[in-house]
Amino acid sequence: YNVIAVGNALQTALEQRGFTVIHDTSSLEGEDINSAYSRSLTVMQKYDNIDLYIDLHRNSSNQRGRSDNTILIDNVPCAKLFFVVGTGIGTYEGEYDAIPDWKNNYTFALSLTEAIAAEQADLVKPIRLKVGRFNQHMGLCLLAEIGTNADTLQAALNTVPYLADAIQSVCCNETK
Repeated sequence: YNVIAVGNALQTALEQRGFTVIHDTSSLEGEDINSAYSRSLTVMQKYDNIDLYIDLHRNSSNQRGRSDNTILIDNVPCAKLFFVVGTGIGTYEGEYDAIPDWKNNYTFALSLTEAIAAEQADLVKPIRLKVGRFNQHMGLCLLAEIGTNADTLQAALNTVPYLADAIQSVCCNETK
């Protein structure tokens, strides 16, 4: 439920900045975690004319105790974030019938990373370029990892305005 809470906060923050947001809270957890992206693809395909998909996660951590992934900004705890971009390379050749425009997704994630770093350099980690597709073949798709399970929900929520500001900054610059 905490990822949905962070998603709700992101929805509110983006709407306050003038964006129209569809926040689908369908449960995509299942017995087989390896098929989660197949389930999320089905959800994504329900929506037409989407300019940007945001796949929101909290990164998994084995850390116990106080998180080293939380920083203080003006004495407010904020969870670090990063973006994952899939290249569309699978575990075997021809695995995917459609591969993502990963360079476009990477450029967008890089623009967001730079916008966040310009405000709070320690809040954002480098982009993780990974094999796989992460449904980023659907168009402009941002896989955002806000905090970890070792961070408090409040720290993740405190990070949301920085992400929303970056999205507003980058998207408004792209339309000019």
